[in-house]
Amino acid sequence: PPESIRAALEGIRLSLPAISCNGALLYDFSTETVLHRSTLNREQATTAIKDILNKFPRMGVEVMAGNGEMYVIHANETTHAHQVDEHLGSIACPIDCVPDGWVKVVFAADPEANSIYLEIMPGGVSKATGLQDLCALMNKSIKNTIVIGDYYNDLELMRTAGHAVAVANAPAEVKATADEVTTCTCAEGAVGEYLYALIDRATKS
Repeated sequence: PPESIRAALEGIRLSLPAISCNGALLYDFSTETVLHRSTLNREQATTAIKDILNKFPRMGVEVMAGNGEMYVIHANETTHAHQVDEHLGSIACPIDCVPDGWVKVVFAADPEANSIYLEIMPGGVSKATGLQDLCALMNKSIKNTIVIGDYYNDLELMRTAGHAVAVANAPAEVKATADEVTTCTCAEGAVGEYLYALIDRATKS
């Protein structure tokens, strides 16, 4: 979500809109506005949430709506950890009080019950479609894009972009999809490593 991106930037200003919420939002930080939003069918998503909570009463549920704000429908330790890890504020409220414009629902439980986060996204929306939407909005060729991925949810994006980079700690399938692999892991500064190498190549050419 935009709030998490803003925290990661640590004051760095973006000159281009950001692809947010796994491709459901294009957000312009220079004007603090949403340029494109893909939304869920609220009625269907609500039915799914109630059904899952009925079967798994300890499941945490987060809804991202509006400009990507997080609304916690059902809290647990895992939703709290998610908010801390992603530097996210949140609003705790009943499901009926979440505003319209749902872009994503996240289900989270302890590792014994669920080893990964599960998400409901608008149909046909992904990081790759977000990149396509951004290129169309800016009238730029997707062949001139570079992406850096670290996990399976980046595969479609990496196959769509003009050039794909994987970080050193990415799974083997992600590395195999990439055009090149960094020597650093994410935590060691893989993105910085690649950007400095890119700048070095550009200034020497």
